[in-house]
Amino acid sequence: AGARGSQELTHELEVEFIDPSILYEERLKVENQQKNRYFEIVEHFLNNIRVLANKVL
Repeated sequence: AGARGSQELTHELEVEFIDPSILYEERLKVENQQKNRYFEIVEHFLNNIRVLANKVL
């Protein structure tokens, strides 16, 4: 909440994985100490969020 009389803009962004089962499967590979792309996928996801956030700033 802002001060009275001031207009404060807020934004909300919802991001989702198209197929979250892929991320889940990669996470299981991590737990089983198998070769995986889990951290690569998460890093790309977070980078996409950062790019979107920077575009509105």
